[in-house]
Amino acid sequence: LSLGDEDAPVVIIEFSDFQCTFCKAFWEETFPLIRDDYIAMGRVRFVYRDAPFPELGHVWSVKAAEAAECADDQKKFWEYHDQIFKNQEFLTSLAKEVRTSDGNGVIVVLTSPSGARKYYDISGVIDQMKKIAGVVGLNRDTFEACLDSGKKLKEVEKDKSDGEKAGVEGTPTFFINGQKITGAQPLEVFQTILHRQLAA
Repeated sequence: LSLGDEDAPVVIIEFSDFQCTFCKAFWEETFPLIRDDYIAMGRVRFVYRDAPFPELGHVWSVKAAEAAECADDQKKFWEYHDQIFKNQEFLTSLAKEVRTSDGNGVIVVLTSPSGARKYYDISGVIDQMKKIAGVVGLNRDTFEACLDSGKKLKEVEKDKSDGEKAGVEGTPTFFINGQKITGAQPLEVFQTILHRQLAA
């Protein structure tokens, strides 16, 4: 999932989690400047890869990554990506902790290092994700069939696995022509590396 010229001299790969507040901060504050100053000018190709971390309490992050991949089937990945980040706090408010995994909802189980389990019903989150599909102009039936089937899960898991092999331990993590940067860094940090790479 990429933006920009395929032959751009610099490639930024971002490993991101839709429920991560630092990922949202990067999207809100730094990404628009990189998009306008570098991607739009043909100097950078930007690649997005999934790295959901439910183990950090991000209970709907995997399903959001699947949803964005389903949106990509209809060539609307970036529009969907933006709406998920825009609605991040609201989506989180829709995830409800429940007492048991028995029930009618879509249950996500989190296990702590001590072995304690917590159960979250994310069916309200999924309903909202389906509404967002309508907002960005997706065919709702096609999108919902894709999301409900779970057929994008392997794709999401492969991205996460590739990230872990490359040393991704949290999000956002970036690789700029292979140079690793972690966290929602300010534009200046990216500019310094980009200018060095573009001058090479």
